[in-house]
Amino acid sequence: MTASSFRTIDLTTQKTQSLLEGLKIQLSDYESESDILMCRIKKRASLLGAVLQDRTSSKATSQSLLLSDNLGLSVALCINNPLSHTEASLQAMSGLMAWHKHNSQQFVPLGLPYLTELTASLALTSSIANLIGQIKGNSLKRIDIFPERVALVAMAQYLAMELAGLKAPTKKDNTDSPPFKSQDHILFEIEVLDPYKWGAFWQAFNLPSSDISTSWQPYMQRYVSASAWLPTSLFNLLQQHDFQHIQIIAERVGISICALNSSDIQNHKNDIAPLAESGPWRYQTLNTLNESKPLNRLLDTATQQPLTGITVVESTRLIQGPMATHILRMLGARVIKIEPVGGDPMRGMPPLIGDLSAHFHTINQGKEVVELDLHSPEGKADFRALIQSADVFFHNWGPGRAERLGLTQEKVNQIAPHLIYASASGSGNPPTPSAPIGTDFMMQAFSGVAANVSNPNKMGGALITMIDTLGAAAAAEGIVSALFRRFKDGSVNAIDSSMLGAASLLIDAKRTADAMHPPANQKVILDINQTLNLPNTFTTRDGTLFIETIRTPHQAEVLQGMLDRVKKTSPSPFFLHTLFISHNTAFWEEQFTQQQIPSSQVNQNAQDILHHPVMKQHVSVNHDTLNFLSPWTYSKGEQ
Repeated sequence: MTASSFRTIDLTTQKTQSLLEGLKIQLSDYESESDILMCRIKKRASLLGAVLQDRTSSKATSQSLLLSDNLGLSVALCINNPLSHTEASLQAMSGLMAWHKHNSQQFVPLGLPYLTELTASLALTSSIANLIGQIKGNSLKRIDIFPERVALVAMAQYLAMELAGLKAPTKKDNTDSPPFKSQDHILFEIEVLDPYKWGAFWQAFNLPSSDISTSWQPYMQRYVSASAWLPTSLFNLLQQHDFQHIQIIAERVGISICALNSSDIQNHKNDIAPLAESGPWRYQTLNTLNESKPLNRLLDTATQQPLTGITVVESTRLIQGPMATHILRMLGARVIKIEPVGGDPMRGMPPLIGDLSAHFHTINQGKEVVELDLHSPEGKADFRALIQSADVFFHNWGPGRAERLGLTQEKVNQIAPHLIYASASGSGNPPTPSAPIGTDFMMQAFSGVAANVSNPNKMGGALITMIDTLGAAAAAEGIVSALFRRFKDGSVNAIDSSMLGAASLLIDAKRTADAMHPPANQKVILDINQTLNLPNTFTTRDGTLFIETIRTPHQAEVLQGMLDRVKKTSPSPFFLHTLFISHNTAFWEEQFTQQQIPSSQVNQNAQDILHHPVMKQHVSVNHDTLNFLSPWTYSKGEQ
């Protein structure tokens, strides 16, 4: 795709061409202006062209938005979070905090509203899908989205691997974890997918061959283990060279390195700031259907899943692409996955459930599979036949591959004029010129996300693949928006969604959260937060309890009274240990929930989640396979 073939959405100059033009968002009377989740849903919808309107009278008893269309379509979106779990407490409950500990070595929140932004994306995607369902004839007008289930979507791959036997590597003596640091004090990440290039890079610095060989496996496993404990000799060696010299060596052997950029969006005026204002999506209208025939076959059913009748053909691998279509499949779409002859290599990635990778199964279950050699004339002919009856073709190919295969948006549109051509990229299509290779950890470094991640030991990104996941959700969001536009007026669009754009919205979400919830300055609150070093975790009789930062005088007074009472009976400096060890975690969760103090058990594995009083409602296990409930439910409920 050429640089001129896509346009970045600009709501000030291109508003008439936006995908969600005509969609209106109204707040219910119940909705709080200070709620970050609602703000993020509205932000994402506005980036795609929806318009915010005045509040509407509503009988809603939960946080809700009303989305309506100029054709008379409408859906009420309700946030089903009766216990008002915070971002950090959801990270604790879902296992995310425990997996982050694989790298950070302590139970700490990520420091970013990751699950909030993911919930906002999935909420908007499911709402737009519901409007498509209404066009097809169903009468479902209410969506409930469950933040706990969204958190499990984010962690599903990790929990499945853990249940299948994956053991997290423990930190050994004389090991350290990326990022690396140069002699001139620049922190940076390294990305390479080829063991020979990894070896060539370190050989150029005269690293002993034994350290090269022992470092490759933990380095490559960081995508599944969320840890990368490498020999300290690697870090010590690079600290003897300036960053420019390291860049020269990296370029010579063909690997990518990226300095950890500042988290200040304004420092990236040419790279990140525009994405925060336009979103991850770039799109182009390929043509407009002048007859309804291509859509007739989609108007014959009304089911509980709004995308029933939609067919998506995908050619994707790794995480971002397959997870995007996994989301569409959960909404009812039929997904046909093209794999190379012999199958996707990711099928054999340990740990296995039977003969299939637990990781692969989690984000590819329920898809139909066809093996094609897209380089051969026969494979291309089969591909052309396949897309004739599809609604979307979606890929996450690297730059230039579509051209090499002869399957660019222009070529495919000539074959199937009704088809939405969608792609998921690292930094855009074409790529952002200054951006590194489009992998999760490089996008974290480049975007400023890594600089925001909480790590008590040193600055550095999370080894949780959160940008892959947010990129996948954004891709699904864009595809559903393009489908909505096609159903409304026949416009057929090509759309690309980038991980870098998804990362920029996460940074933007953090700025929103910081502005909406500044640190409390009342003495009673400051004192208790300092005394307990909140947010913090505490050992209980049977596990670990996480307590969020206190924000109200009532919360502070409750905790202070509790401390005063225990000090009378246990004046020892270890009174906090005496306090929390006196009861099990469930007791403390119940006590703090009654007092509206945000807290949670830190669930450390799948078994913890399967027995947790809140989380166990949303997941089950069958034949060593975890089954997660959909993040949303649909009903005819009142708006």
